[in-house]
Amino acid sequence: MPLAVYFCTGDLRGREDEWAHCGLSIPLYTHFTSPLRRYPDIVVHRTLAAVVEAEEVYVEKRHSSAASDSDDGIGNGCFTGLCFDEEAAESEEGREALLSAAVRYGVPTSKVVSEVAAHCNERKRASKHAEQSAEDVYLWALLKSKEVMFSDARVLRVGPHFMTIEKRIYFGEVEGLAVTWIATTDTLVLDTLNTKPLQRRHLTRSCRSIEDIVLMMNQCRMVTPEDKNKCINIAPSSYNTQSNVTATPPLCFPLMIRVLSIVPVAIYAISEYNGHVNIEARLCMQ
Repeated sequence: MPLAVYFCTGDLRGREDEWAHCGLSIPLYTHFTSPLRRYPDIVVHRTLAAVVEAEEVYVEKRHSSAASDSDDGIGNGCFTGLCFDEEAAESEEGREALLSAAVRYGVPTSKVVSEVAAHCNERKRASKHAEQSAEDVYLWALLKSKEVMFSDARVLRVGPHFMTIEKRIYFGEVEGLAVTWIATTDTLVLDTLNTKPLQRRHLTRSCRSIEDIVLMMNQCRMVTPEDKNKCINIAPSSYNTQSNVTATPPLCFPLMIRVLSIVPVAIYAISEYNGHVNIEARLCMQ
């Protein structure tokens, strides 16, 4: 799903089908409830205040005009109602009222709004990245002190050669592992090559060892029902702080993986050669 972004409607005039918010599934959306921490909300506040005042001024002028009749249908809602009155906005009185209110409340031009939207989108992405990086470093430090942790993880995405929990695990080019993708049911099937010898010829010299993605173990201690609330499914807090506990026993080959499947994993803290920190996850198998 694409991320929601700020944009100026003037830049997409005539392309109203692109205004919709895909996450909320509504055709028109903006927010204005947190002006203390979001500058776009201030822009919306100023615009709303200007439009409300412009409508009041416009209606008052029309009713006080000698050429207008009190029964001509002019009333509140021409600018703020569900149906925007373009004829009123394009009239001389409407343009004058809107321009005056825009100047009074400091409503930016379309060009400035476009620049503000682009800047806010960039800052929002940077903030999200900084937040995620801080969580990753904290989790890495926690894992480093425990060497390894076992936890249940929920599969968020699955593809022909990978599955995603919080980290993505690739299963392609793994020695001793047969990978089958069933597109009709979006199911990834993992099995050992002992049962499928013909697939050995497709392996290359650069293939990884199965130990890179699988931790073979005899048994993981099962938790009691009272302890299950300690296992959370979404990282970074998805990883159970009890290093020898997993609510799900080790898996067995052949293994079928679908979206929302729950799998036991072992999580490690890795220090890379360039000084970066990383976190790896392996399936717990027996």
